[in-house]
Amino acid sequence: MIDKRTMHEESIRIPLPARLPGSIRPGTVVDQMVLGTDLAPAIIELCGASPLPGTHGKSFAPLLSGRSDAW
Repeated sequence: MIDKRTMHEESIRIPLPARLPGSIRPGTVVDQMVLGTDLAPAIIELCGASPLPGTHGKSFAPLLSGRSDAW
């Protein structure tokens, strides 16, 4: 278990601390896995901007507010 290339779950899970008062409640823990390509769509949505056309990834902003049904 050296790095991400070994594909052990313990080596591919990287925590992402996030803080956004009014949007993310303190102590929120998301168990669903997201990809690096999901970061840009999530940040864009959290900023209130329109999604960029042709962008890869999916916004995980709903996960931060406790809605995981569509993930």
